[in-house]
Amino acid sequence: MELSTRVLRDRQATIRRNWGFQTALWCSIHWATCYVGVELLLQGDAFLGVPYAQRDLVAAALVFSVLMVFLITCICIVWMAVTGKIKEYLNMLRHPHRDCMFYLASAMMGCVGEPIIYYTGSLLDSAFVTAMTMFYPLVGALMARLWYKEIIPRMCWMGLAFVFGGCFILYFPLAFDTSGSVFVLFVIAGILVGIDWGVEGAFAARAQDTTDSSVGVAVRYTYEAVLWVVILVASAVIAPQLDLVGHIPHTVASPDILFILRLAGCLTFDYLGWYKSFALCGVCCGLAVTDISGYVAAIVATTVTLTVPSWPTVIACVITLVGVFVIYTSGKDILGVMRNVDVTPRRCTAQSSRLLAQLPLKSQALVLIAENGPAWDWELADRLSEDVANQKRRRRKRNEVRLSLIEAAAAGMIVALDENVDDGGGFAEGKLLSRYTLTGFGYERLVHNGLIADTAHVRDQERR
Repeated sequence: MELSTRVLRDRQATIRRNWGFQTALWCSIHWATCYVGVELLLQGDAFLGVPYAQRDLVAAALVFSVLMVFLITCICIVWMAVTGKIKEYLNMLRHPHRDCMFYLASAMMGCVGEPIIYYTGSLLDSAFVTAMTMFYPLVGALMARLWYKEIIPRMCWMGLAFVFGGCFILYFPLAFDTSGSVFVLFVIAGILVGIDWGVEGAFAARAQDTTDSSVGVAVRYTYEAVLWVVILVASAVIAPQLDLVGHIPHTVASPDILFILRLAGCLTFDYLGWYKSFALCGVCCGLAVTDISGYVAAIVATTVTLTVPSWPTVIACVITLVGVFVIYTSGKDILGVMRNVDVTPRRCTAQSSRLLAQLPLKSQALVLIAENGPAWDWELADRLSEDVANQKRRRRKRNEVRLSLIEAAAAGMIVALDENVDDGGGFAEGKLLSRYTLTGFGYERLVHNGLIADTAHVRDQERR
């Protein structure tokens, strides 16, 4: 029986959303593994070859942050080369547009949040780090709702409350294990880093309206690496007693460097999954699912230490999982556009303000629609992959174009005017083919980014 376009549309949206949940789950697993690894490293008798009693916690946290950022940046660049996105990565660095500034803002927040995590992790344990995840989904969800009107159903808010409640039960007893200045540090640092992560989630989702998530992660960490170079130079002038630059060669030569490299790889793919989930299933869902990293960390820690978890831990984890299930089921009512924005089709064409080859792949597809009017996804895929000679790479790039258009449609940037069932001549037999045009929201975003000229403004000038 031949499938209708409506069935294929719902199936495509379900697959997109399920994939978003899967990437968020993988993110939580990588994140939790990294938590436990950082605890083992920071709480050992010696950190990077320096005995615990002799270590300067501030210097150690800063050096560890620098080392992790540079390793993650290198891994991201290798990943760009492996996936054939190195040209897009370099173009985003050489020719950034306004959305790239959100990656710079995320990098600046990383320079603040990461040393706090490692410093307080030296004083407490990995439970401190995971305790911060209690409220950051709420921060990101509120920003996405108020800033670009992400649709968050009531049941999703209820699921988020379950996730928050589970984390609260799991980590609130820590307040009774600390006192004095350490407890105050715990609270302040938790608030700062929780806000940091929530804001970054909203920033990343906004930037991915016109950019690819994996390239965005690489750009974000490249920006942060550059910022750390500036910080290191400034510290050598302002606070030479820290001797951060002098610590780096000693750190690289330490016996812990291979373990740190594994942690950096784990955190790299954690960020790749984290950012991807925002484009596929939304900020609220992506952040909430990654919030179960505390649950996963409890499992990993129990496995490593071979201890039986307490009943409060078991109850908290069950409540958290119930919350994730509620969030997952609540999203089935919004399989289409994830935002309450103007999705009125805009058929008039606009002139590009930038060279097409300088833009990210997703921006190229959107600008082509703006310049030439409505276009089929397979036509855009052919146009943007025509310079690739290798058939395997060409097929992969065509699929990337299709996924970019699906993400843009979910974000409200474009809307399908016509749909057909692929007979095998587009992407693959049985797939949904869509003829897209810009929406009012998409047009405004492209104009704001300086990617196309504002035709309405031009017409007003001509009338005058």
